[in-house]
Amino acid sequence: MDALTAWLEKYILPIAGRIGAQKHLVALRDAFIGTLPATMAGSVAVMLNAILRDLPPQFFEGYDGNSIPVISQIIAINGYVWNGTLAVAGLIFVFSWGYNLARAYGVNELAGGIVATASSIAGITFSFAGEITGLNLDQSTIDAININEAGWTATATGISATGWAGCH
Repeated sequence: MDALTAWLEKYILPIAGRIGAQKHLVALRDAFIGTLPATMAGSVAVMLNAILRDLPPQFFEGYDGNSIPVISQIIAINGYVWNGTLAVAGLIFVFSWGYNLARAYGVNELAGGIVATASSIAGITFSFAGEITGLNLDQSTIDAININEAGWTATATGISATGWAGCH
């Protein structure tokens, strides 16, 4: 066993040490650790809502947690906690990763977090698509909708919309 340990320390440990010291991986590790408090708070809120709102109706006929004043207030507060933690966990993580990477390179940490968050949001595609069917449109309405280039298309039986909701 000592021979195996010595071999691992001689050949594997130096490689693992170099990999473990890589700035991007250290920043990634620290970002995950930094998001743990928000993740834990959101998880506790979700668990409490499951216990107070979702679980009892399976055992008690007619149970509605929203009809009990104290329970409904706790459910509402837990919803706010979820909105502020797990719903935005990706943004929290992105900011934390940028912050930690900037710290690893010795530059302004706040700017690193802001740039990382802005870059992440810039990569989101804000597009939409929708359709209304079962209509009976006259030709003048169809022509009025189709003449503009706003992403709307009309037929005699429906309207569809597709596009990108950003600046051009």
